[in-house]
Amino acid sequence: MNREQNHTQRAKLVSALVDDTKIAEFEALDRFLQANWAETVARGLPFHFDHVGDLWWGIYTARYFDPSAELKVWKNGAGEIAAFALVESDLMTTQIGLNYRDDAGLVDEIVAWGADKVKRNGKESLWMKAFEHDDLMTEALLSRGFERDPDGFYTNFHQRSLLDPLPDFPIKEGWAVRNVFLEHEMAERVDVHRDAFAPSRMTLELYRRIRNAPRYNPGLDLVLVTPQNTFAAFCICWLDQANKVGEFEPVGVREAHQGKGFARQVMAEGLRRLKARGAETAIVYSTSGNPAATRVYESLGMQVVDRAWLYGKQV
Repeated sequence: MNREQNHTQRAKLVSALVDDTKIAEFEALDRFLQANWAETVARGLPFHFDHVGDLWWGIYTARYFDPSAELKVWKNGAGEIAAFALVESDLMTTQIGLNYRDDAGLVDEIVAWGADKVKRNGKESLWMKAFEHDDLMTEALLSRGFERDPDGFYTNFHQRSLLDPLPDFPIKEGWAVRNVFLEHEMAERVDVHRDAFAPSRMTLELYRRIRNAPRYNPGLDLVLVTPQNTFAAFCICWLDQANKVGEFEPVGVREAHQGKGFARQVMAEGLRRLKARGAETAIVYSTSGNPAATRVYESLGMQVVDRAWLYGKQV
């Protein structure tokens, strides 16, 4: 697309809320993220787009946990996605295509929509994130009155190559790491999630919905099974085949089993399975409020390569 065509397309940006009943709309967002991730890597840019796993996990959790959550998409004159935003409570997650990141009018519209949405959610502030090395987004937020979270909250972005030798954390006799494949095990799978993230809104109905997501692979939904046939830890891996990148989201351990290395064991198997399916890179996120998770991921060779800071403004 030449500069004149690009300007014409950008001048015709239109927005619309996404209909949850139309899976094709979500799949279009999936392709949008894949394409922008690839272009970001190709250009050697120092920030990242969301992984497709973030999209599907977000859609199949936030959208159904919180009926007030909304997803909005902006498209150009050719019907191509320029950006999208998901608001839940007072937090807006935004992905703006590389060709539109310097479009001040688009950013203004996204922020205005997010501010209006959080007001209708009964919140006083709108919160957004920007990667530490994403100068353009950081400046966009600061120039619009956002301030970095005074509590210093941030999200770590961990990454490792799967082309290097993978770590091995032996499992005790009688224990096993495997995927969930039996219908009667789903209640136990939900229970271990609820225990790990208590208080949790996970339900059997929602877990079944997640298993129907287009990117969900049952062979990448792993659990650490005790000799009593209960689940001690779990993780879901999401694979972007085009970019050969796998993401862990979520990872959890029952409270009674935390601090025993079980997260490492279930994730080590996840790394092996991702590699076997063609992935060359693995990623995961941790937060400043969970240093234990950060240490676990680093022990698996998943080093912090970037972090996203939280910025907010009153609405």
